[in-house]
Amino acid sequence: FEELFTQREKYDFALRWRLLKDLFEGRTQRDIASSLGISLCKITRGSKILKDSQSQIAELLRERKHGQDKSN
Repeated sequence: FEELFTQREKYDFALRWRLLKDLFEGRTQRDIASSLGISLCKITRGSKILKDSQSQIAELLRERKHGQDKSN
């Protein structure tokens, strides 16, 4: 990743992933905004991504959750 992304880009990517994961797990948008220090606008964008029936990110999160459920 060092060759592809700046430090800021890596931070932004990790923050966006965290926000999507938190939304997927059912945390409220206001709670996420408060804990991560980001705007509701960014969170709404993430919410729309997860609601899209063609979202590959949503599919990845579902597969990840399914794998965790199997191991528990």
